[in-house]
Amino acid sequence: PQVEEVAAEEEARPPKKARRRWPWVVAGVSVFLCLLVLGLGAIARQRRASLPTGGEEAQQLLEQARAAAEEDPERAIVLYKRAQEADPQLVEAYLELGDLLLQQDEPARALAAYLEGTDANPDSVQLRQEAAGLALVADRPDIARPHVEWLRAERPDDATTHAYAALLMLAEGGTCEEARPELDKAFELDEGNGWAHYVRGVCHLKEGNPEAAQAEFEFVLAQEEAPPTLKYAVSRPEGPSARAEAVIEDFEGGAPGWRSETDDQGSSLFCEPDDQMSHSGAYALHIEYNIVQEGYGVCGSSFEKQDWSGGEGIGMWIHSSQPGEMFGIGLGVGGPEAATPFEAHFEVPPESVADWAPVFLPWEAFARAPWAESGGPEAVDPRMVVGLWFEFTAPEAPREGVLWVDDIRLQAGPPPSGEKPPPDERIVQEFSDLLSLISQVEDARLREELTDAVNGIQGAWEGEDVSTAIQLAQELESESQAYRQELGSEFILEMSGHLDKLLLLMDVSPPDFIALKGAILSELASEFSSADAEEEFRRMLAEARDLMQAGRRDEAAERLKEIQAWTAEHEEQIGQPLVSEVLYHLEITVQVVGHPGEP
Repeated sequence: PQVEEVAAEEEARPPKKARRRWPWVVAGVSVFLCLLVLGLGAIARQRRASLPTGGEEAQQLLEQARAAAEEDPERAIVLYKRAQEADPQLVEAYLELGDLLLQQDEPARALAAYLEGTDANPDSVQLRQEAAGLALVADRPDIARPHVEWLRAERPDDATTHAYAALLMLAEGGTCEEARPELDKAFELDEGNGWAHYVRGVCHLKEGNPEAAQAEFEFVLAQEEAPPTLKYAVSRPEGPSARAEAVIEDFEGGAPGWRSETDDQGSSLFCEPDDQMSHSGAYALHIEYNIVQEGYGVCGSSFEKQDWSGGEGIGMWIHSSQPGEMFGIGLGVGGPEAATPFEAHFEVPPESVADWAPVFLPWEAFARAPWAESGGPEAVDPRMVVGLWFEFTAPEAPREGVLWVDDIRLQAGPPPSGEKPPPDERIVQEFSDLLSLISQVEDARLREELTDAVNGIQGAWEGEDVSTAIQLAQELESESQAYRQELGSEFILEMSGHLDKLLLLMDVSPPDFIALKGAILSELASEFSSADAEEEFRRMLAEARDLMQAGRRDEAAERLKEIQAWTAEHEEQIGQPLVSEVLYHLEITVQVVGHPGEP
């Protein structure tokens, strides 16, 4: 059940719940990043001596995964999952898979691996610790809380338990002063506990003392036995400025706290996060409203007191079924039992009908609701927010429609008038990485040809012709398969990875992306060493395609996973390095089939 909350975030944004982010790192930590991957690998190996083992088949798969992890991580991922299937109680398979995914900078998938492990092994302290730690680092206190509470009940004398408790308080909007007793207890139990030093570093940052924070983080990075989640926490690339654009809610993992309420006159309102459409990630809040005249409907969430003073207001992305619609957004401010309601109203931007459009509401736009009880604050105090809701009314005539909301966040302010919002930095980085990769091509003619192709994609994207950019990227990935002999399989695979990220970040339609992967897999099959293997692979691929066309997406995803396992087992009949390419394209297809729209 926990895995379903984050599986949609595999490669994602994490997590995006009614909470604020706060800075995790300071300048200077990057000096240590070159040591991080080696450290994570060493830590993963140190785990193995003290953990329970499974059956013979599972152990063999586990050893194969370990052997493949460094040279062929995609194949190792498949083997770790097969080991888990062979023996769900093989704790090492979940821990080492999570560690490997962190090395690959895939925290969402790593968290999913740890959570799968806790579902299958609820009494595993190490899995509970890794799940709680990474959930906290990923700003998912909602996921972390049950694991922290379990650790407090089962491991009350463990310093890490108390460090997590302090970190959870901070993640849920508490102050360092409020978290101090738990932190002091952690140091009392173990002065050298890495998580305790990490939390103290975070508090130094919050209190404006980056030098002291730097010392704490350096202490953590110097610990050889520090768990991978802790090493990852200290080395996150976000700086102190990240708080000004902190995510409040991105609806990843379903955001179960959202509820609807309507009048008793016949109005109806559907309010639920789902994966039919999203601005980013896999999920968005889906609201369908049908309000009778003089009726109302509300979709909202309440939570523990949060400090949202890091921004000048609330920003979000919306997608409306029709133009000209007016909506209200409300904030509960003060104590949870006596919150004062504040409301602001906005008209959906015309462009939100065809595509997602940004909306920004500064704190000054919120006025005390006419129906608020006496007492309480007269103006919004963003340090004391306990609720957030959307309101739909029909004072003059009935109204109905659909509204999608995603990526609600604290925002430093609206984009300057007349200027475009800044480009997606992830897309910019992918273009830069792709051009850097191509610059290594020795053949000048081919290097120029590939560079021109990527520049064409980037030019279309920067000119806001996204559909052309997507088409050109698809064509380049398909055509690049013909360069395998000149450039090598490893180069083609890395190039495909960058192009796939660009396609998904530019919101390629899932059917188009899956069709592209199908064509590439079919072409790879023609190069298998064994004709029998090629025939069997094509047969299984056709079955998965038929399931997709029949709308049986979950079954198609399971069939693709079976093809992954078959591929790993038939390496000799397929031939290296084709196996690595096939496993990669199958893995990303599984992700898109299972979670369409997720970058």
